Amino acid sequence: MFGNVKPLKQELKIRDYSNYRAYYCGLCKSMGGKYAGLCRLGLSYEAVFIAIIISAMLDDKVMVKQKRCFIHPFSKRPMVVNNKSVDAAASVNILLMYNSLCDNVRDENDMKSRLASIWFKRPYKKACADMPEINAVIEEKLDDLDLVEESLCDVLDKAAQPFAEMMGELASRLIPYGNEDIYWFGFFMGKWIYVIDAYADIQKDLKNKAYNPFILMNSGMEYNEIANNSRGDAEFVLKGAISELLRIFERLNIKRNREIIENILFEGMPARTEAVLSGKCENKRKNKDEYEML
Repeated sequence: MFGNVKPLKQELKIRDYSNYRAYYCGLCKSMGGKYAGLCRLGLSYEAVFIAIIISAMLDDKVMVKQKRCFIHPFSKRPMVVNNKSVDAAASVNILLMYNSLCDNVRDENDMKSRLASIWFKRPYKKACADMPEINAVIEEKLDDLDLVEESLCDVLDKAAQPFAEMMGELASRLIPYGNEDIYWFGFFMGKWIYVIDAYADIQKDLKNKAYNPFILMNSGMEYNEIANNSRGDAEFVLKGAISELLRIFERLNIKRNREIIENILFEGMPARTEAVLSGKCENKRKNKDEYEML
């Protein structure tokens, strides 16, 4: 469900790209240091965004150091180090990643996810101890999501509601001074994440006979028919969510990282929306230079 909230690299200034990478690499380092080295393989762009938006609103101290890393051991890279926002995002990443693996096991009986979930069980328990309130929110809302899926809900807004509420609650707890605007910012981000993932996974879910609201909305149809019939509904919800995010963003008290966040909201997410709706993401390996994402 993760990997869609990305900046559009070619529209970032060199300074902003360097700062984004510093958060990205710092988050990777934090996950490995706090939990386990292999946890870094589960790093998501959404967690990087969480680190950046928390840091932007709390205005915590940001120290950047040149350090070697697990992936690039022979060259030093700038990393945000000893940072509360990055450490919080690392814990959230572990919690969401583990639950995503468990979801893959339930929906698809995926063996790779099953093996990975067994290995990640210990880091997950540690992350639960580090952030019990955050874990409680995630568990509660994912349980609600399970109930929606078990009821075979074919109403897109209703299907997306639990995940959107989860992201709203996480935003409120991670940024406690953001008033109700930060809840709705997280809510519409969660709604966008859920819907774009559901649309991108139509073919896979059809093959695996997994829950997908778009499939249920077009019962008995083949993949191409479902994708074509659902494109309008998906586009309406996705662009509506982005519009709400942009409107709320203008009211947030952003103290740093504004250019990076604006790139993600104004450039990266619309580009990703267009790519998924047009089917280009299915051929991203063949057309990787069409719009270059980080």
